[in-house]
Amino acid sequence: MEAHAVVVHHIPGRARFLIHEKRGDERYFSDAAKSLGRFEKVKSTRVNATTGSITVEFAGDLQELVQEAAAQDLFVLSEAESAQRSSVFSKSTAPPINIVSGREITPMFMWGSVLIVLGLMQIFRGRLLPPALSIFWSALYAFQQSER
Repeated sequence: MEAHAVVVHHIPGRARFLIHEKRGDERYFSDAAKSLGRFEKVKSTRVNATTGSITVEFAGDLQELVQEAAAQDLFVLSEAESAQRSSVFSKSTAPPINIVSGREITPMFMWGSVLIVLGLMQIFRGRLLPPALSIFWSALYAFQQSER
């Protein structure tokens, strides 16, 4: 059975692959680590059979590494799943989190909360007018923006 890998993380010189159908197969991942370690451009490998992942530090291009792994019958890259996974993780805006009250926690709401705490700290230090009042004013603006 040919193993299909999905790229879950890639930066130059480092990549992490998930191999779902081999998850839990200690022997496969041990053999894969040894085989990948013999590649000329591979610096190190870490495998986790429980999660089904292989992390490889290497010199060169990711495509060369994938081609070498395929040539050694370790795994082939599942392009469709890799593209889908990367597009899911590359979205810059995360959905807001709902809390018990039903209010959504957005970045502006969190910033307003931080400003409230900073304003209270200034009041306890005895600095009411210039710093605390300015901070509370900024917190009010952040909360108004979080509702939009």
